[in-house]
Amino acid sequence: MPNMLVKRFFRLIGLGILIFCGLLMIFPIIWMLSSSLKMPDKIFSIPVQLIPNPLRIENYIEAVQLAPLGRYFLNSIFVGLSITAISLFFSTLAGFGFAKYRFWEARYCLSRCCPR
Repeated sequence: MPNMLVKRFFRLIGLGILIFCGLLMIFPIIWMLSSSLKMPDKIFSIPVQLIPNPLRIENYIEAVQLAPLGRYFLNSIFVGLSITAISLFFSTLAGFGFAKYRFWEARYCLSRCCPR
C-alpha cells in the first residue's frame, strides 16, 4: 500500500512539473497575442494586463495594409516546394544507388541514416 502511495505522489509531482513547464512555454504566445491587441504605448505598461481593456483590432488591419503579405506567402510556397522537389530528386537518386549497386560503403551509410 505505501509503495502505491509513493508512486501516485511522484506521478502527481511529475504531472505538476509538466503542467508548469507547459504553461511556461505557452506564456510567450499568450503575451504575443495580448500585445498585438494593445495600443503601442500600453504594451510594456505596469501593471501587466493580459486582456487589454480597449481591444485594438486596427493593428491587424494596419499590418495587412503595410506589408505585402501575399508576396511573402507566395515566396514561402515557392521556397518550400523547391526544397521539397530538390530533396526528393536527390533522395531518389541515392535510393536507386543503394538498391542497384553493391559497394562496401553502402552498409555504413545506411547504418548512419537508419540505425536499428
